[in-house]
Amino acid sequence: MAIQERPTTTTRSRILWAALAGWLVLEAVVWGLGTAMGLRVGSLAQDVALLLGLPRGTFSAVFTGRILLLAISLGWGLLYGAIADRLPGSGWVRGAIFGLGVWFVSALALFPILTQMVQAAHGVAVPGLLGRALGRSSAVIPLSLLAHLGYGITLGSLARARHAADDGETA
Repeated sequence: MAIQERPTTTTRSRILWAALAGWLVLEAVVWGLGTAMGLRVGSLAQDVALLLGLPRGTFSAVFTGRILLLAISLGWGLLYGAIADRLPGSGWVRGAIFGLGVWFVSALALFPILTQMVQAAHGVAVPGLLGRALGRSSAVIPLSLLAHLGYGITLGSLARARHAADDGETA
């Protein structure tokens, strides 16, 4: 009996739709739980927009920052599409592993880099290591982790479900 390999590529458009859905889940977690926890939600988008010279507290800063964060989310989605088949487990498990990795890279590398860039250009305190400057650090860290896990699980589940549908399998 010959072993049949299943196709390993999922179309870019499908990955991007799954990444968009994951970003919406991430946003819902941050805005829903973050607001309930009394955190300053939306400040990360404004910090990202500061790099373009947009002033904090304006609609254009929030909107532009959100669009940039969406673009980053889509980029992470494309990376997921390229490596998903190398991750263990089902679609949602792969997504959870990937979401944890995205959180780890963001919290330990990207936030500190963003901090240095914005502080150098504008002298403004921004996220820092683990995103601590986004609010009460004891609440921000688990909220950020939960949001990124939500992103990854949604991404992995939807990408897998679409992939399985293409292959005639069940997710």
